[in-house]
Amino acid sequence: PLKLSDPRVGDDVVLEVVGDDAMKTFSQAIQISANVPGAWALWAQYCDELFTNEVEKASGDKEKVDRAAVYRANLYHAESAIACYLQACSKQKDDCKTRKFIARILWLITFDSPEEVLGKTLEKFSSCVYIDRWVEWVPQLLAGLGTKEAKLFHSILNKIGMQHPQALYYPIRNLILTVRGEYQEIMAKHNALKEYNKNLADGDPEKKEIPEQPTELNRLRPRMGWSTKLLNAVREQHPTLFLALESIIDTLCVMKDAWYDEVLQKLYTAIHMCETEAFKIVHRQDVLNVKISHAIHRYITGIITFLQQVPSRGSRESSRQSMKQRFEADFDFTSNQGKKLHKVLKTLKCWVKMLDKTQMSSNKSYIEERCHFLSKFCPSAADVYLIGEYLAPKPHYIKIARFLPRIETVRKHSLTARRLFIRGSNGKVYPYLMVNTSSNIARARSEERFLQLLRMLNSSLLQRKESCKRNLQWNVPKVVAIAPGSRLIEDNTSNLSLLEIYRWYCKTRTPEMEIDAPIAYYYEQLGHMQNDGSVLNRIALNKIYHYIQTHILPPTVLLDWAKKTYPDPVMFWNFRQQITRHTALDCLAQFALYVISLKPEHIYITQETGQLSAIHYNIPCNRETGEFIQEQQIPLRVTPNMIMLMGPIALSGPFLFSMIAAARSLIDPKLGTDAILYAILKDEAQACIKENSEARTLAMIDDIQSAVSQITVRLDTAASFDKAESKLPNIISLMTTPEILCKLDPALYPWL
Repeated sequence: PLKLSDPRVGDDVVLEVVGDDAMKTFSQAIQISANVPGAWALWAQYCDELFTNEVEKASGDKEKVDRAAVYRANLYHAESAIACYLQACSKQKDDCKTRKFIARILWLITFDSPEEVLGKTLEKFSSCVYIDRWVEWVPQLLAGLGTKEAKLFHSILNKIGMQHPQALYYPIRNLILTVRGEYQEIMAKHNALKEYNKNLADGDPEKKEIPEQPTELNRLRPRMGWSTKLLNAVREQHPTLFLALESIIDTLCVMKDAWYDEVLQKLYTAIHMCETEAFKIVHRQDVLNVKISHAIHRYITGIITFLQQVPSRGSRESSRQSMKQRFEADFDFTSNQGKKLHKVLKTLKCWVKMLDKTQMSSNKSYIEERCHFLSKFCPSAADVYLIGEYLAPKPHYIKIARFLPRIETVRKHSLTARRLFIRGSNGKVYPYLMVNTSSNIARARSEERFLQLLRMLNSSLLQRKESCKRNLQWNVPKVVAIAPGSRLIEDNTSNLSLLEIYRWYCKTRTPEMEIDAPIAYYYEQLGHMQNDGSVLNRIALNKIYHYIQTHILPPTVLLDWAKKTYPDPVMFWNFRQQITRHTALDCLAQFALYVISLKPEHIYITQETGQLSAIHYNIPCNRETGEFIQEQQIPLRVTPNMIMLMGPIALSGPFLFSMIAAARSLIDPKLGTDAILYAILKDEAQACIKENSEARTLAMIDDIQSAVSQITVRLDTAASFDKAESKLPNIISLMTTPEILCKLDPALYPWL
């Protein structure tokens, strides 16, 4: 008979053995071959399966069963699973399998009891795991510093800091600054409330007893304490490297946007808010007279307040004062006419054009003028690796040789960014973007978690033949947060957004056309229909869609650009092949992971390789409740221009087969896609939750299980066949029809 350590034994064969015989069989197999990771992994999987079955039964009978008691009663299965997973990690050389095991451990630890049974097991056996295996899970370990597993995760992070200080320095510094910012915000609100309460007369019903310290600080103190200890440990163990890193980050933060760049970023945010408000169905019946919401009114008023608070600095002071006066005059909300949504939107776009010209007039500078330390940086001072090198495990890491002197001001990712160039120890030049994300810090962190998820799924795609031979890999740029409102993004100077390609087309037309002409025409026609008393239905929207596609934004824009950029037929064929495969991967992420379609200014084409890249996908999670949103306007962004660019047979050929190959790779149970999803989604949910009660933890478990189940069903739909036919062609054909595309928000440019 075959032993459990024999590679010919499948998981399904092992799991058919039940009861005490299974445990005895596993024990005998381990005694015979204790150094075989497969034997430990199968035992762990069996124990994990026993615990998961009990969890699913308890989740199905929420009203009749005390789920917390059921979890505690079956913790011995989870305890055995964690111990076996850690033993398998210590003997496994395959990073992909180790990643799956650690992901399951991070999820199982969620069910720990107040006695910390699972935490003690993890602490007992974690020392046998090579510390490099934990490096890519640093964000999830840091998220656990505010939970009951904080002491355990601190010991693991401390070991990472000893061997790989740069993998820990950036996230721990950002965490400390984030917690400090939350602390100051809570104290400011508390002091304002105390002052208001103090001014109330005695006997006033609104007057209440207010404690000296707000209770919200109890959530922040443990995280602040543990993270400060970690940073101090890195400082003590690597003083020279720590000083070099601190100097580099402090100097980079000085390169932050000027005040007029920050105003430009706020204007783009206001435009996005107005466009979202304009597309709401309730407002489309009253397009001409709809007024701005209270949130938009408050945000634009905040821009005026920001202009007042900008400190005076030399020659820029006069321009700031004149800008403030003009801004107040243009956004005068005292009259009803000034509050009309489309008038405000038009004024905002005029301001963006004006500031863009001001910004681009001085788009180059030199590093000596801004960052003297970086201009004098020498690798002999300290071995500093390229920023973001530790995001993905690799045998060798590239060091920074020097910072090149040129700094450029560019518009990317709907943000104003400073592009700096770093020469690596291998001789290559690596451009990075220094961007400001202070307008939405929570969304920025969510985007980084989603990129981490794609980075791990890339490793899974490499393990399967069908996806590997097609080179199906998401193009995931390195994104590192160096402060709560600042981050560095790996850049490529050949990247071009879809909106920039459309801007090129607008300039080639005679006469030159405005880039927002399709959006303006869309709402103009809705206004005319409202005046005429016409009914806004699917036929009317389809008519507007076809007119824009015929006269304003034809379906050949991207194809004409590609033919001009790649005149050689071989280059054009290779580009079309790459863009088809990457569009298929992008659509699979939208379809299976429930991410919302991006605007064309957020989707970039790398001209050198033909790859698509985007960093603004985020995990769809409600910031107030932590629940995952499983709604989409459209699960695939396949527009007429993309179809024309990919070719006439792409949708039923390479595009379809690439989606199926990627989906079939991801649903392979040996690669552990569901385990990775559990770990990443748990991190996202914990970032939204403001309390650590047992009831909230149980609700979080339910939300995550439901989300992973839905994602798995979507992946299975994309990968499965009904007899000899795939289910995807019907979905693709449905989502690419004009009847569906015409219902989309025009700000998404469903024609491009």
